[in-house]
Amino acid sequence: MISLTADDKRYEMSLTELGVEFLELLQLHYFVKVARAGSITRAAREMYISQPALSTTIARLESDLGVQLFKRTANRITLTEAGEIYLRYVEQALGSLEEGRAMARRFADGTRRSVHVATAFGVTRHIRNIFNQEYSDIEVTLAMCEKQEEILKLLLSGEADFGISLKKIKDSRVTNQVIMSGRWFVAVKAGESAGRMVTLEQLSGERLFCSRLGETERLVRKLFDESGLACNVIALDEKDVLFEAVEKGLGHVICIPMLYDQYLKLDQNTGGLQFVMIEDAHAVCSVSLVQPAGKLLSPGGERMREAVERHFGENDRRLRELVAEIEAEYR
Repeated sequence: MISLTADDKRYEMSLTELGVEFLELLQLHYFVKVARAGSITRAAREMYISQPALSTTIARLESDLGVQLFKRTANRITLTEAGEIYLRYVEQALGSLEEGRAMARRFADGTRRSVHVATAFGVTRHIRNIFNQEYSDIEVTLAMCEKQEEILKLLLSGEADFGISLKKIKDSRVTNQVIMSGRWFVAVKAGESAGRMVTLEQLSGERLFCSRLGETERLVRKLFDESGLACNVIALDEKDVLFEAVEKGLGHVICIPMLYDQYLKLDQNTGGLQFVMIEDAHAVCSVSLVQPAGKLLSPGGERMREAVERHFGENDRRLRELVAEIEAEYR
């Protein structure tokens, strides 16, 4: 909450969403104080101003809005229904202004030149490396998370600025933005598959690998369970290790392909791979960019977020083109 005293200068701000074109911050601050105190006398005492001056300010606010915000009795003042609604918006607006002011000061002081990302995707390392080629002065730290609960915990504790999750995180305290979605594929050794599609039944007897991150193993097992099939899937830690196992003929990797990374040759071991679409795995899996609700990012955080959106967006475009190409071939 913004802390103002009677000696503070009065600044005007545009708040059309609050019902007027211009309001004074001090008016809004006084309104919140009176609403919380339930008494003009008590609120005036807490702010060290005179009661008549505070009463005049509240009356002016109601006049400017054309709405009665308070019901007045002999000993108490309470919010009307309109006043309760207005209070929620005012507190949100003042809180955002305070957060923005603090963020601007940290950035100006050079104390907010780092970005923390909680991610379920190893390709985020590639994004960070590309990002730092342009923004070498911004340190990006990554927390690699195996479960959604880990991402959520880091976001809510403030240890991560935003997260990248496999599927949306269903929690009212965060917002989700889908930045990529696609079908499940299996990566096989180049030349090993004669076709571009395979079924879950054909894969059920094969040794499969998947990423340990982002609950991928649980989702893969669910694909087979829902089809009444058994699967032999092993979760491994690193993406490069996964694809190396395929090249050595140890098994196949079930995944959502990151074709843009392959195009940029960011993955060390994808040159000898072929991606085959799983015909009857109809569930579309999504990549979600997750952020605490109402939280603003630093300028560096915004730049990193934009880099993440662009990178996954390009992967999404290329994957959609591949799916359309395969489906057209099998019509």
